[in-house]
Amino acid sequence: SVFSQLENTQINEKALTTEALAQHTEELASRWIAWIAPLSSATFIFTCLCVVAVGFGFPGAGLLIALFVVWSIALVLQGVGALRIAKRATHANARFRQASTNFLNSSAIWHLSTAFTNTREGKTTCADESHTLQGLEHDVATNREAAEVSAPDINIKDVSAKVVWHEKIAQKNTADRTAWWFQGVAFLLVVLTMSGAFSITSALLFAPIAIVVPMVLLAAPDWAGNAFSSISKFAQYKQSVKALQQMKATPIKMLCEREINTAVTLTEFSVTGRRTSKVNTNLPARGVVCVSGASGCGKSSLLQGLAGLLPADGKREIDGVNMPPGLVTNWRYVEQEPVILSGSLALNLDPAGRCISHSEFITLMQELGLEKLLPLTTWVGKAGRPLSGGERKRVALARAILAKPRVLLVDEPFEGLDIHTQQRV
Repeated sequence: SVFSQLENTQINEKALTTEALAQHTEELASRWIAWIAPLSSATFIFTCLCVVAVGFGFPGAGLLIALFVVWSIALVLQGVGALRIAKRATHANARFRQASTNFLNSSAIWHLSTAFTNTREGKTTCADESHTLQGLEHDVATNREAAEVSAPDINIKDVSAKVVWHEKIAQKNTADRTAWWFQGVAFLLVVLTMSGAFSITSALLFAPIAIVVPMVLLAAPDWAGNAFSSISKFAQYKQSVKALQQMKATPIKMLCEREINTAVTLTEFSVTGRRTSKVNTNLPARGVVCVSGASGCGKSSLLQGLAGLLPADGKREIDGVNMPPGLVTNWRYVEQEPVILSGSLALNLDPAGRCISHSEFITLMQELGLEKLLPLTTWVGKAGRPLSGGERKRVALARAILAKPRVLLVDEPFEGLDIHTQQRV
């Protein structure tokens, strides 16, 4: 369902990272074992016990029904509170992810913080002022993209992970508190029963079967108390469903395969909404083109705009024919920070399952210097974290090559590679 929702779209929210999506989908996927099975089992058992107790006329059946009512009311009350806490937790989590993303994306201009502060507070001398402002102007100009995605109104110190952790602890404490209250009521009923407060006490002397109800009351917290933790899982599930339903994504128009006979021509070409230079150039049908420039000048934006991942202004022509906006099916863009799936090497190289031959896999891995990762069944770990940056880059490059694209757009292809590996790649 999630893949269907995201097909040919691009997520707009920076806070909705891969890990956030994984968290939400895990809540959906685990609903049966997390809360449906425990809740339905406890409800079924409790209902059957009450029916059997009333049907067979067990002394004290009314106490069992009373405990069932208390349990149901406690579930409802805790569910209301759990939904409220889950909503706060989801909001705090999203805000923390957004603030973290903004903070890290602006890392290229962290060094400007002190300079800006000193300039605003008038701590620079007249002799230094011109030099400082020129330096700031130069740094901001070469880090435009980082500056645009930074959020000066959100301070990472004000959005702490402690808030997220506090909400998670609050959810657990609420479930524990409700379970303790329920256990207290159950034990109180047992004490009152055994102390002679109810008529069942005298029945215990003449009808040993009457001991069944006190035993059930005594054991109820063990098998029915788990339902309160399940309610917390249910609340998190509801928030995950809501988050995925409200996920904002921009559709990407898919264009049919295009062959290039002579060149791709860019005229006054630039990504919409980003202050980058307009590009005018001819890219040959065959060969390697290197795009170079200062950090933050818009190289990544140019590649994504050329691929059709981002909306762009100007003309993008193939052999003199203007191309409409959209992603060309047989063009591939390899991002600067490759996405590695938590799975086997084979899954990462061929996630679509296109039945690529084993020999083709092995040959390409050897050509890229990745033979030490073999066999293909090797588990690459969660999001490929055990791999080095250079290995992740080459795995993503191998995945793109195996797709046999007509045009391959690689962002920082040699990042994290030594000179020997660069030549090999």
